[in-house]
Amino acid sequence: MKTVKTKWYRIIIWGIKPISVQFVKLSLPNQVITKGYMLRKREIQMSKDPMTWTAEILSKGKYADYKFPVMVDGIGVRGSIYVSGCPFNCLGCYNKKAQNFSWGKDYTQEVEDQILKDISQDYCDGITLLGGEPFLNTQVLLPLAKRIKSELTGKTIWSWSGYTFEELTDSNAENWEDKLELLSYVDVLVDGRFEQDKFNPNLVFRGSWNQRIIDVQRSLEKGSLVLWEDGKYLEGEDHTPIKLFSTRK
Repeated sequence: MKTVKTKWYRIIIWGIKPISVQFVKLSLPNQVITKGYMLRKREIQMSKDPMTWTAEILSKGKYADYKFPVMVDGIGVRGSIYVSGCPFNCLGCYNKKAQNFSWGKDYTQEVEDQILKDISQDYCDGITLLGGEPFLNTQVLLPLAKRIKSELTGKTIWSWSGYTFEELTDSNAENWEDKLELLSYVDVLVDGRFEQDKFNPNLVFRGSWNQRIIDVQRSLEKGSLVLWEDGKYLEGEDHTPIKLFSTRK
């Protein structure tokens, strides 16, 4: 019979470096500790592999900010919700506070109702999901996305994510259903980690050259990546669609 001990353990949330330390009470078999899954005896270290991260484990159902109206987070007048928590910890991130899953306010039904009321206005084009990492806060954003698509007409959903489109649609990923479902409601995705050495302030809706603006619905229908506006947003930028996928310096 396995012996189980209940103790307080320190959990370290990792990006490129530790960005959050939390304390939780866990009941774990002695074998878990002796086999080395416990680090420094009382630490559980989250994997640095983004393909193992799940909203179920990480999200605390919080949002860092909600803004309405805004005109910089996608096309037209929009509402923008910034969810809390992002382990990518990109160097040069403009929203460091939102990397903490415990930062901000609890997302409530009242907040969601206000968002629906705001973006239902005729002059509003839709909602933008930012963070934090939207795809690690699906408990918050999936119900919101479903309501927008079912209750409102003609409203678009834009999202920024540290995940690439290929990662989000990886058929081999485990416990990925919530990410795929949220993606199915998104119209336009700006994907990929922000990379400081590829930063350019003149890019359209992007911070670094490696990021792409993707027409999600056409991409899912076609089964391969389709750039938003067929890449027309690249006009005037000092590179071609092919270079968009390269490691420009």
